[in-house]
Amino acid sequence: MRAVRITRPLLDLFTARRIYHRVHAGERWRVGQQIGVDERCEIEPYVTFASGDVIPKAVGAFSYTHSSLQSDVSVGRYCSIAAGLSFFGAAHPLDRVTSSPTTFDPPQSALRFISGYLADYGITDYPSFPFEHRPAPVTIGHDVWIGAQAMIAGGVVVGHGAVIGARSVVTKDVPPYAIVVGSPARTVRFRFPEATIARLLALQWWRFGPEVIQRLDPLDLDRFLDAAEAELPTALDLRPLTFAEIVEASRRE
Repeated sequence: MRAVRITRPLLDLFTARRIYHRVHAGERWRVGQQIGVDERCEIEPYVTFASGDVIPKAVGAFSYTHSSLQSDVSVGRYCSIAAGLSFFGAAHPLDRVTSSPTTFDPPQSALRFISGYLADYGITDYPSFPFEHRPAPVTIGHDVWIGAQAMIAGGVVVGHGAVIGARSVVTKDVPPYAIVVGSPARTVRFRFPEATIARLLALQWWRFGPEVIQRLDPLDLDRFLDAAEAELPTALDLRPLTFAEIVEASRRE
């Protein structure tokens, strides 16, 4: 992830590409502020970052988040993410005399208490025993709803159409269209029968714009599927905003 400085041209680029950073009208990010941007990012238009200062690896159209996302998170289209979502951080070693980072963080660590202690006591010989563990990326499918204060472990894949209940702790993959709750999260039921889920996954309706969904009657699922399968509406062709475009705009005043 790279730090990028907000400029007026960058804010104008977000506006032009329909990348919003506030739920209602106006701007939340300000000129001179820094945000984090994943260097692989591909952000489709019609996305809202209602909270946080990180542009992650990917977010699909018609998705919004009230939570700050990690840079290596991928989010599909039509996703709804409530406030307070968090992700498991790096692990600590469990086979050493202590799990504290005092054994593996160098004296110049961001944890300033280490360097402060060494300076106070005049300690110059302080070996460090490296320990690296980076959580695997989280992948969130299309049409996923994540409730407030949920927590997701690294490497988890949340299937299309899934629902994660508020304050749930998700430690393993979530099947498509499953509703999971609890700590650790468990599947309590599926949104639809197995045959209907198979049809939804085959259709990949998130390829279409919201006007198609409205026209085909989203309130009657069988009728919607019948109509969409018969018509096969034209899929959206949306050009994502990339890291290179963001950096180029940030260099202009």
